[in-house]
Amino acid sequence: MSASGVRKRLEKIIENGEDTQPEQETAYFATECPNNENAEYASLLRQCQFGLFGLYAEDGQDFAGSSDDIHVEIAKLSVVTGMGKKAVENAMCAYMRLQELPMLRDLQRRTQRLDLSRLITIDNQLARLGNDITDEMLAAFDELLAGLFSPSTENQQLPTPWMIKNRMKKLLAACDPNVDYCSKKKRVREQSEDVPP
Repeated sequence: MSASGVRKRLEKIIENGEDTQPEQETAYFATECPNNENAEYASLLRQCQFGLFGLYAEDGQDFAGSSDDIHVEIAKLSVVTGMGKKAVENAMCAYMRLQELPMLRDLQRRTQRLDLSRLITIDNQLARLGNDITDEMLAAFDELLAGLFSPSTENQQLPTPWMIKNRMKKLLAACDPNVDYCSKKKRVREQSEDVPP
């Protein structure tokens, strides 16, 4: 599907409310509180972010335009959105990361629950693993995050970027001890590696 076809599909989803406004369940996040005007405005903001960047979450999607140069595409989006180039790049990369997290991507398609700050936090944490990240690691993170963003009570607080980072750091440490989230333990570990046997 072409980039314009993907964008039209996303616009149709948002316009028709298809999959974007699920019926209110008994468990929901405070950001989805029924009859709360501020929650509704915030939801519209997240839907707009999804409309701008959601196509980058589609499998195989790289750049939306005809350009092979990411810098050209970032500059174009920056001009038309008024967002800074770095903010556009972070948003594009965060949505592209959802290609590797299918459960979280499906949840985001249905609910637009995560704003850019949360998606960027997720991308930044996974980037710490670099090229060493395996499919098994990605599946573990996908399961963790899909569960984290599935409410279990009424009016539950949506996990903050700090909460997300903290939970992901624990799993990161389990996957790769070299990126252990406890800086004190990491310093001790690095010092012990410097001591010859």
